[in-house]
Amino acid sequence: MPDPSALPRAGARPLMLVSGGYTTQPLWAQLAERYDLAFLAAPAAQLAVGLGLPAAPIASAINADISEHIQNSSVMLAAKVTNSVAGLSARFGEVIGHGPELLNGKIPDWFPGFSHHLINAVVSILAALDEIERSQRRIVGCIVHEDVSLDTRALVAWCSARGIPTFQVPHAPCHLLPGVADIHGETRAEFIAASGPRMVDFYAERGHDSETIAALGAPQWDEYYHGAIPERSESRRVLGIPDDKLAILYMSSWAQTTSTRSGFEAEFDAGWKAVLAQAQARDAYLIAMLHMHDGRPDEAHPYLQDMDTANVAGLMTRHHFSYSLRAADVMVAQAPSNACLVAAILGTPSCYLQTEDFDYATALPFRGQPETIGAVLDAALASRSASEWGEFVGEYNSAHPDGDAATRVVDWINSHVALD
Repeated sequence: MPDPSALPRAGARPLMLVSGGYTTQPLWAQLAERYDLAFLAAPAAQLAVGLGLPAAPIASAINADISEHIQNSSVMLAAKVTNSVAGLSARFGEVIGHGPELLNGKIPDWFPGFSHHLINAVVSILAALDEIERSQRRIVGCIVHEDVSLDTRALVAWCSARGIPTFQVPHAPCHLLPGVADIHGETRAEFIAASGPRMVDFYAERGHDSETIAALGAPQWDEYYHGAIPERSESRRVLGIPDDKLAILYMSSWAQTTSTRSGFEAEFDAGWKAVLAQAQARDAYLIAMLHMHDGRPDEAHPYLQDMDTANVAGLMTRHHFSYSLRAADVMVAQAPSNACLVAAILGTPSCYLQTEDFDYATALPFRGQPETIGAVLDAALASRSASEWGEFVGEYNSAHPDGDAATRVVDWINSHVALD
């Protein structure tokens, strides 16, 4: 069993840096056939080791001397940033048209600690990578699921400065139309493993070289193609949904910190109430699926109380995602969720409530506003066996209908990594 506490030293196999996360996890076993894996996320390294793969966290390269260097450098850099807070505030105002005005004088209270927290994390990553390099481990590539976060961007920047190929395997297909500015179009990675033709267009329209983008499929969705998800009757049995009931799945959203356009809670509440009213009018069974990034405790959600008040049968869950999709007759998503694609893979039609400037570039899924969701639901229900759903999935997942994206992505990465 590999030692999870430290990376093998000089003379071992080539080293592949990996951010971690569910998007890259389907790649790990095939990558481990050629490389040792060094993970940015320590929990990912622990999971990989538990699977018997040659892996360790990048942070395992840090010793006492390096730790002291990290602390000293972080404090000095944070001081420089903090001393520039007035200039940063003014620059922010120039970009967005109005300045934060030091947040009524509160920025000096929290900004120094915030700066140190972020800078310390980045310095730690760079120092660990420097030590791995000094140990004569040969780093041959870097794979991230995104690089808009500071930690993943640091990983990509360090490799780019040394001519090491960097790959982004995006964590989700993108639903932005041409001309819409959004952080998800940002990447410094050299190569992009797009999930499908629409994602190729998404990145190419934002200035990325189309020669470095390949439509390979979404590795994280391979599991939905290989018979691991029970059929509709079994899923309904597990969830306790009567066979003779129309089942509507409501896929909730969350207030994303990358957004500046959403109506947030008021918008979510309006969408939920519209779907609840449809379930009540249709005497349907309603599944309220909480978003994985919604950090509120279950008891803080009004869904169950609202269903009781409306005398609507149903359940609320954060789990059983695949079972819920398979069991439902139709899904309504709050915004153009990736769940629409998974639903189509599993044979369930979907629609969504529009938000911000997000939309699928394809005719499907059906879409509307709270006041039109009834007609949208009817259209989705009537389309259950339509062949167009397969065409929709293929636009965003080139591995459809075979589900072999992980193999495609690993083969593509290997073709761009020099081992001699």
